[in-house]
Amino acid sequence: TTFNSLEVVNTSNAPRRTKLSRNLVALLSYGGVPNEFFLEILRNTLEESKTIFYSIDAALRAATNYGEMDDYNALQMIISDIPLDEPHLKDHLYTLLKTERNDLKAGRLLVTESYYLMGTVDPTGKLKENEVCVILESGQISG
Repeated sequence: TTFNSLEVVNTSNAPRRTKLSRNLVALLSYGGVPNEFFLEILRNTLEESKTIFYSIDAALRAATNYGEMDDYNALQMIISDIPLDEPHLKDHLYTLLKTERNDLKAGRLLVTESYYLMGTVDPTGKLKENEVCVILESGQISG
């Protein structure tokens, strides 16, 4: 017997950062996600990357998103109020910026909040085509 539905059983606890690959973007686009969604992620990332050396918010986001590269040293320097124009911190930020741009060139779009979904097919057959059932702590959402 074949089932064409999925029941979400659980999700990861906290939102996680992830990168969408070119293939996943193509599949999501084919599946109905508007291309404007992906273009907006790209535009926002490029706009923010322009200010990484001048905006503490942009520097903090980059240092958080790519912090595993340098054991979060750039993040620790920023939190310690080291000026963004300090040469050592600037070097770290440049490395993070270069990595971010290489990811964009390779078609990897950063999504800052995502969940891993754990699911199973709908053995009851109650879900209709293109429907999902999500059960949150606050209750069930179907549609």
